[in-house]
Amino acid sequence: FTNGLQFQTSYTFSRSFDTGQTSTTFTTNNVPFNVFDLSHERARSNFDTPHKFVASAVWTPDFFGSQGDSKVGRAIFHGFTIAPVFYAFSGSPYSGTLSVTGAGGAGQINQSGGSNRIPILERNSFRRPKIVNFDMRVSRRFNLGETRNLEFLVEGFNLFNRTQVTNVTSTMYSANFTTGVLTFNQPFQAVTEAGATLFRERQVQMAVRFEF
Repeated sequence: FTNGLQFQTSYTFSRSFDTGQTSTTFTTNNVPFNVFDLSHERARSNFDTPHKFVASAVWTPDFFGSQGDSKVGRAIFHGFTIAPVFYAFSGSPYSGTLSVTGAGGAGQINQSGGSNRIPILERNSFRRPKIVNFDMRVSRRFNLGETRNLEFLVEGFNLFNRTQVTNVTSTMYSANFTTGVLTFNQPFQAVTEAGATLFRERQVQMAVRFEF
């Protein structure tokens, strides 16, 4: 049998650094530890995604050919289009932070506002789990005349229902300034959010489209 197959893939390697600037375009902000000295803030950007891989295909199988002898075969299999999309990329970075209580009352490690990240660790020194996703679209088109087509389609998103981790517990230690006790936070890096606007649990949708 003959097949109409289109396939494309891409891989991107990049590195993004900044000194913790607040973005007016995106909603994610970097709050500096010391607003008067940004030299210690230079590290991975919140938007740093070093590895991105995307592969997609569009397959229109023609099992019996337009001139084939099997009219039944053409009636059953003709008109299908199968379009999978796979992508994988690095998780977003984040900083290890302190939960501060006790003397001073500011609730901040430097007692003057700003970030509560651990100062001996580089900003955004940790990274959330990678995102791996597979989508699929299958459609069947029926020709009803020279200018009319009827198409039935099914689309599946996150088809393997992989847990897409979008946030984790970033609090690494709890510090009490009154007692001088530093306690490791056991839930550090535990998953707190799975799924967002772009990354969700498995979803399937069906549609019918009429072209004329």
